Amino acid sequence: MPRLNPRCDSVDAKGVSKEVPAFMPIMLPTGLALLTALASAPEVQMLDHPAAGLRVAEDAMPPSNQEDLLAQAERGDVRAMRNWATQLLKSHDRQDAQEAAWWFSQAVEIGDHESMHQLASLYCIGWGVSRDYQAAYQLWKSAAQAGHADAMYDLAVCYQKAVGTYRHPGRSAMWFKRAAHANQPAAMAAWGRCRFDGWGTSRNDADAVMWWKRAAAKGQVDAMTGLAIAATTGRGTDRSSETAAKWWKRAAEHGSPLGMVITSANCEMGSGIPQDRVEAGHWYIQAIYHQQPDTSPSLGLVLAGVP
Repeated sequence: MPRLNPRCDSVDAKGVSKEVPAFMPIMLPTGLALLTALASAPEVQMLDHPAAGLRVAEDAMPPSNQEDLLAQAERGDVRAMRNWATQLLKSHDRQDAQEAAWWFSQAVEIGDHESMHQLASLYCIGWGVSRDYQAAYQLWKSAAQAGHADAMYDLAVCYQKAVGTYRHPGRSAMWFKRAAHANQPAAMAAWGRCRFDGWGTSRNDADAVMWWKRAAAKGQVDAMTGLAIAATTGRGTDRSSETAAKWWKRAAEHGSPLGMVITSANCEMGSGIPQDRVEAGHWYIQAIYHQQPDTSPSLGLVLAGVP
């Protein structure tokens, strides 16, 4: 699971590990549900790359409907090709994944942008096809240039982390911005971070806060933590321990281990919220359960802005 790290590794086009600057976040995947499911398959070696954007519904299609769907795909229906490939991926079987990749590739040849995005994800994680970061990058680039919002986000991550291409802060920020304007939630949070840090673009704290609020409304935890930091530092908004505590707690409630640690400290010290040692203990235990590194009161107090 992605989490805030002081530093994170990336891979270049040849799979060589590189370091990414500490001020850039690890972005969330566009298809976390399926990636989590695929990770449970023993043969799959997952790439810790946030851009693999596969999205598959949980419920399998009835056999009769599957036969109809396959027949439509064989007749050249692009949407049926894509949907049949998606059905095949639900089995978690490597041979089915290979067939799914073939169907996605057929749809790609016809110009289906969603299939470009899905096939790129398979290349990125090496499932059903040999892992090929450059192929993933090229497919995401094609889909992004055609206006596919999730592909725009994934392409931005490729430029951020040098996956399949070179690292380019300016291009990364540009594609985060385009995806954000296309209402891609994770991109909204990422573009806000770019504006807050001045990474690949000019710094504008107020604009960062605006994008974070939009992303937080869509459930983006990175945006919630960004808003908490903005309120703590008074950048782009009024400095307020109450507002910061509110956003840290909301991030905690959405599963952020960092938010849990800081909310625990806030509850214990009464920083921005009423003092409540019982709730402090609850969030501290939750943070340990979610494996937040260096979980300690001193870390929490520092991050919470307590003198």
